[in-house]
Amino acid sequence: MSRSVKQYIWGAVILAIAMVFVMQFRPGAQLQGAGAEAVEPSCAVESEGRCIVTQSDFLAAFRLVASGNVEEDSKRETIRQLVLEGLVQRWLLLEDATRLGIAVSEEDVSRELGRSLVRVSLPADHENDMLSYQLGLSQLDGAARAVPFKDPKTEKFDYERYKKWVQRVSGKTLQDFREYATNEELAARMRSIIKSRARISDDEAHAEFAVTNSKIVIEHVQLSRDWYGRQVESSDEAVSKWAATNAKELDEAFESKKDEFAPSCRKARHILVRVDDSGDKEVAKKKAREKLDSARKLLDGKESFADVARAFSEDSYSAAQGGDLGCFAAGKLVRPNTAKAVDDAVYATDKGKVSGVVESNVGLHLVTVDALFEGAAAEKEGRFQIARERFLKVEADRLGAEAAKEIGAAANGGKTLQQATDAHLAAHPVKGAKVEDADRPKVETSSEFTMAGPPFPGVESPLQAAHALFQLEVGSVLVDPIKTYTGFAVARLKEKKPLDPKEWDEKRAQIIDSLRQEKQRDALIAYVHLLREKYAKTITYTTKEEKKPAKSERKKGEPPPALVPQPVGSPFDE
Repeated sequence: MSRSVKQYIWGAVILAIAMVFVMQFRPGAQLQGAGAEAVEPSCAVESEGRCIVTQSDFLAAFRLVASGNVEEDSKRETIRQLVLEGLVQRWLLLEDATRLGIAVSEEDVSRELGRSLVRVSLPADHENDMLSYQLGLSQLDGAARAVPFKDPKTEKFDYERYKKWVQRVSGKTLQDFREYATNEELAARMRSIIKSRARISDDEAHAEFAVTNSKIVIEHVQLSRDWYGRQVESSDEAVSKWAATNAKELDEAFESKKDEFAPSCRKARHILVRVDDSGDKEVAKKKAREKLDSARKLLDGKESFADVARAFSEDSYSAAQGGDLGCFAAGKLVRPNTAKAVDDAVYATDKGKVSGVVESNVGLHLVTVDALFEGAAAEKEGRFQIARERFLKVEADRLGAEAAKEIGAAANGGKTLQQATDAHLAAHPVKGAKVEDADRPKVETSSEFTMAGPPFPGVESPLQAAHALFQLEVGSVLVDPIKTYTGFAVARLKEKKPLDPKEWDEKRAQIIDSLRQEKQRDALIAYVHLLREKYAKTITYTTKEEKKPAKSERKKGEPPPALVPQPVGSPFDE
C-alpha cells in the first residue's frame, strides 16, 4: 500500500472515528483517567510539567509484562522502554476519552478481572508483534496477561487469591490497582473504537490476492562477469593506466587487504580437475588423475603452465587467466575453487617447479610458483594485483551491461531470446571458450513465481526485479537489465498464469482479515500520533535505570533499587 494511499485512509478513518465518538458515545460512570489533577509524588514520565505516568503504574506494568525474572540487561531495557511508551500512549487515549465523554463502568472492570485477565498497554506499533508472543501476552485491543484469580477447583473468581496477587505482584493497594485496571480497560475501549472504523472491501482484498497469487514464467540469459572478464584487454599498461586515475580507491582497498601480501607473498598458478562424487568416488578420482597426468606430460614437454591451465583446468575463475592465483602470503589464499591444501602446496614448492598431485575437497590440483616477493616488492605486487582485479571487474561489468542492451534490443526487435543470444556470442567470440563452460551465456526458463520473487537465484533486488517483470506483456523483454551478484541478466516474459477463482474463494476471508488487521494497526498508530501532537508535544522520562548491583553486593533480604523495575515472581505463580 503506497504512503499516499495510507495517508488518505488514515485521514478518513480518524475523521470517521471523531464522528462516531460525538454521535454514538455518552458519558457513563464518570471515571478519571491518568489526566486527573491529582499528581502522584513519584513520577515516571512528565509532559510540560505534568505527571502523565506514575512510578507506581510503571512498576506494576513492568512486572506484568516481564512475568518473572529478566536477567539480560538488553531485554530488561527493551521491556522498560516498551512499557514506558505504552503507558504514555495509554494516557493520550485517556485524555481523549475524557474530551469525548467516553467511560467504562465498574461492571465492565469487574467483568474483565473476573475473566482472570489484567490489561497492560504497549505501544500501538507493537500490537501482535513477535516480542508480545515471546512474553506470553494475549492481544485484546492491547496486551493482556492471564492471572490466577480463579479457584482451580470451582473455576470461580476468588477474592482472596485476587487480593494476595495484587499485594504481592502489582505492588499496589487494592484501591490503586482497581484504578489501574479501570484506566487500562478504558484505553482498550478507545483502541477498539478506533480500530472498528477500518473496513476492507472485496476489491481491495482481490487486488491483494492478485499481487500475492499471480504467477509468471520468464526466459532469461545471465551474463556472467567472469565470462566478460575473458574479453578484457588486461595488459600491465592498461592496468597501470586505470590505476593512475583511481589511486584513492586503490589505496583504501590495499589498506584493508595488505596483510594478504605481508611480509612476503608467492605468485602462483594451479590446474584443477574436479572429482565427481555423485557416483563411485574412487573411479571419478582415477579419471581426474588420468587427466592431470596428461597435463603433466605437456608440462614436462616444456609447454607453459599457463597454456596447459587454459586447456585443462576446470576452475571457471582462473582457467582463462592461465590458472593465475595471484600473489598471497602463507595461509592467505582466498581464491574460489581452492583450499588450504593448495595454499600449503604453493609454500612447499620451489619457484619454477610443479607440485605433485594435491587433493582438496574441490578436486585434484597441480600448482606452480612463478615468483617470490619480499617486503616493499610484495607491497608493490599486492597493489598491482588489487588494481588488476578492480580493473577487470569494472571492464567486465561494462562489457556485460553493453551485452545486455544488445541482446535485449535484438529480442525486442523480433528475434527470440535464444536467437539474440546466439547472434551476440557469434559477434563477440571468446578465445579458448567452450560450449560447456559454466559461465557461458545460455537461455534458461524460470519456474513459476509470484511478485514476491525471486525470478531466479542470484538477483540483487528480487522484489524490484519481480515487480518490473509483472508489468510486461507476454513476449516483451525488460528494457533495463537485471543486476545479479555475478553480472547482469536479460529477461523476457514467457507466460502469465491466470488466477484460480477457487483459490480466491478459499483465501478471501483470510486475506480480508489480514488486511483489516493491518489497516486497524495503521489507524491506531496514526491516531496516537495525532494525540501526541495535541496533548504532549514534549515528553520527559524521569525514571532512569540505576546500575543494578552485583548479586554478591546485595545483602540477603535487601530489596532491589526502587527505580529499577524488578519482576516479582510470575503472575502465574500462586
